[in-house]
Amino acid sequence: MKSQIKTIAKALRDITKTAHGKKALAMLYQHGRYGWEKWLQVELALKLADFGDPAFEQVFPLDMAKKRTAARQANQNLFVDLVFRKSDHLKGYLTAIEIKINESEKGLKPVLADLFKIGLVKRKDWPFRCVASVLIFNKSETETKYVKILEVLREKFELEEFSANGYDFLIIGWEVGRTSNMTRSKYQDWYRKVDKIYRQKDVRLKFSKAE
Repeated sequence: MKSQIKTIAKALRDITKTAHGKKALAMLYQHGRYGWEKWLQVELALKLADFGDPAFEQVFPLDMAKKRTAARQANQNLFVDLVFRKSDHLKGYLTAIEIKINESEKGLKPVLADLFKIGLVKRKDWPFRCVASVLIFNKSETETKYVKILEVLREKFELEEFSANGYDFLIIGWEVGRTSNMTRSKYQDWYRKVDKIYRQKDVRLKFSKAE
């Protein structure tokens, strides 16, 4: 099975090579705009439409049995930035994509928050074969705890990374080949490994608790 994360990375690279993509990123870079990802959701969806069916802001019910502050704040539902189903995948076998634009590697913290919240999607409604978090940022010139976290993530996981138009692009994610491994518990096992790296650098989510 071709990696969905690699497909997403290729689509993003293609966007940065277009005249429109270059102008959009240059404008964002010039004005220091961070946290505004909607335009990229649309651009990425248009690229992924060549391979399957993308959809915006899809809603998934959260597991309220776990009394999490995050779940209560989200009104019992999670809105995923972009959901994608490849053409040759069965209905319900989805890729979840979250996107963040941040001024530095500090964006790794909201990335972790997105990954955590996806793990709260109800077990019986779990549809994901792949979960990918995209971070677009500017590299720090100094060594921070987030820079150190990224270094360890590179050692432990296969990340997709490239630079374009003044920004650095990073994709971290989980995906399975066999549908028998397409379970929330398998995803949560992977998430705990990621979360452990953050905790070792003293970065914790206020609403997260390692289990």
